[in-house]
Amino acid sequence: MINFGAIDFSPTSGNQDAEFIQLVNTNSIAVDISDWRLTGGIEHTFAPGTVLAPKGALYVCPNAAAFRARTGKYLSSQSRSTPHTRALSSANKK
Repeated sequence: MINFGAIDFSPTSGNQDAEFIQLVNTNSIAVDISDWRLTGGIEHTFAPGTVLAPKGALYVCPNAAAFRARTGKYLSSQSRSTPHTRALSSANKK
């Protein structure tokens, strides 16, 4: 099963390029997510060959460099990141 983990649509830095959605593979086997899509607040299609490692995580973010510059709990060193288009909107989140 692939779950949504953490979602940060309003980074404390104020830099929207550092926002992210975390996907978590809860399986003990790798899962191929090639061509899976995230739509709605963002638009992203996973590239062919995108595989989530067993018990691994992947961060979808608009700018990998901004994500890597984050401090705190969710850092790119924990997993891979991949870019998305369109910003997550904090205006619609309650």
